[in-house]
Amino acid sequence: MGLLFRQPTIEGDERQECLNYYEEELKLGLLRMQVDELFGKGMMKYGQLALQNREDGLEGMLKVNKHVSQIASDIVKRKKEMNTVPSVASVMSSAWEVVYSDYEALAEAQADATQADYDGVAADWKRLQELAAKAKKSLRKALKEENKFLKGLKLGSDETQRILDNASKDAELNKWLQDLEEESM
Repeated sequence: MGLLFRQPTIEGDERQECLNYYEEELKLGLLRMQVDELFGKGMMKYGQLALQNREDGLEGMLKVNKHVSQIASDIVKRKKEMNTVPSVASVMSSAWEVVYSDYEALAEAQADATQADYDGVAADWKRLQELAAKAKKSLRKALKEENKFLKGLKLGSDETQRILDNASKDAELNKWLQDLEEESM
């Protein structure tokens, strides 16, 4: 028979620090999710264009990929600039840092592959698949760590909504995201 392990509740000043940290972490996560959505729209738009005009379609795809790569680099930079990570959130924070680094590597590889297609050179699709699998694996691990962290916070629905609202506003204001949205529509 195994021992039951309960996640300790985070309280007091430490809880407020965790709430502040989590909101900042969520801003990056929401930005990454919005970028993924716009990336899909942009690639669909220019993929369809490529069926009619290969060069114009690939040129559009290249622009979208470059925007995504720039945003991914910005996310990694912003993550590294986060200076207040409560000790109870350190494992989760490290896991998200890996996600953003993997995301950046994947974005750069996608841009390189699109550039290779545009230039008529063979792209390294196997490397791209490996990076995509690595990014998915690190995302699963980060989400698992985030769930553990959130159990200790025991957020109320009002707190959850406030954090999501604040994080969403920040992600919407990101200049790179606005540029990508214009390119993808």
